[in-house]
Amino acid sequence: MPTSRPRLTVYLDEAVYEQLIEYQENLGFKTLSKAANEVLKEYFDMLAVREKEEEKETLANVKRELGVIRSEFDQRIEALEEKLRRLERRMSARISNCYRNLSKCKYSIVFFDTQLS
Repeated sequence: MPTSRPRLTVYLDEAVYEQLIEYQENLGFKTLSKAANEVLKEYFDMLAVREKEEEKETLANVKRELGVIRSEFDQRIEALEEKLRRLERRMSARISNCYRNLSKCKYSIVFFDTQLS
């Protein structure tokens, strides 16, 4: 019976041909063509599943790596914040010392003016 579906001619090794006949008989396909078609469908379905599993694995790896990067980033930010807090304390202490020392001087400085009194 003619069909409008694409045709394919394949030259099989004897062992593969025997396996295809066995597959046809075991699964009850009427023709080798239907058995071969099913084998190819299963193969490509298996590839698609494997590809999706690899994508999931890759995504999991990326998420894991991003977690490590995020943790390192958070640690660095915390270290920088601690350094900033120490600098602020040191600057505050120095400014306080400057004001104390200025108040002990007999001269006061007028800001934004060139006069000293």
